[in-house]
Amino acid sequence: MCAQCAADRCCRRDAAHCAAPPQLLLLVCGAAGTGKSTFARELARRAALGGVNIINAAPTGNAASNLPGGKTLHNVFAINPKAGNKLTAEGRSVDKAKARAEGARVIVLDEYSMIDPIRLAQIDKRLREWFDPNAVGGQ
Repeated sequence: MCAQCAADRCCRRDAAHCAAPPQLLLLVCGAAGTGKSTFARELARRAALGGVNIINAAPTGNAASNLPGGKTLHNVFAINPKAGNKLTAEGRSVDKAKARAEGARVIVLDEYSMIDPIRLAQIDKRLREWFDPNAVGGQ
């Protein structure tokens, strides 16, 4: 149950939302070759077996191609990579990205150490726009 439901202030009275477990943030760290990307691929495989929608994203196309259905951060979160610290992508690309994100229960950011703080802030801002503006990562 979300905090708003518990306080009887939730505007979303659907059972799926109110029964959702609390957000889990997981950071998998390790040196090169320790299995971080293998873990991400296995998580995606098991999520698919369980019917859980997952978004696999990475900072580069090369890194994203190592993940099942992987996409770049720019594509997933509709971020214009040439816009510096601003979220300038708008319109259809943002709407399509939001529709994909709404169906996901899990978002994997692989090659996390390659993601600069500005990009992480953009991801957080986009997720807050799409979901809960008061929660880290919008969830």
